[in-house]
Amino acid sequence: MTAMTQDIEQELLQTVRRLPAARAEEVLDFAQFLATRIPAPAGNGDEQSLSEWERQIQQISLEQRAYERQHHKILERYDGRYIAMRQGQIVDNDTDKTALARRVRRQYGNESVLIKLVQSDLMEIYHIRSPKLAQEQA
Repeated sequence: MTAMTQDIEQELLQTVRRLPAARAEEVLDFAQFLATRIPAPAGNGDEQSLSEWERQIQQISLEQRAYERQHHKILERYDGRYIAMRQGQIVDNDTDKTALARRVRRQYGNESVLIKLVQSDLMEIYHIRSPKLAQEQA
């Protein structure tokens, strides 16, 4: 194990320890997914892993575009629920994201399936706050 791998492992462990149990379980599910989906490197393995990774990103991007095209129709039926979209079709839905993800994993294995919360806003907006450092007053 290289020093970089050890650093990443340590940082990941510290991050997971700070998460609530349900979120930590999602991280574990994702890590297990990656471990089974991305082949072990032969040599440095970057080419093979990268191409598989790119394929999955492309598939999720296609699903995202399908979601955006159908958003108004999906919103009418699934507002406030999580949906699972595969090949441009909604294959499952639930109010519980974790339960939905588990069913989708059982049904479709490691295939790329978009899981998304249906909201009136097409794009999710994230507000990132940053701390302000107080300056010492003399």
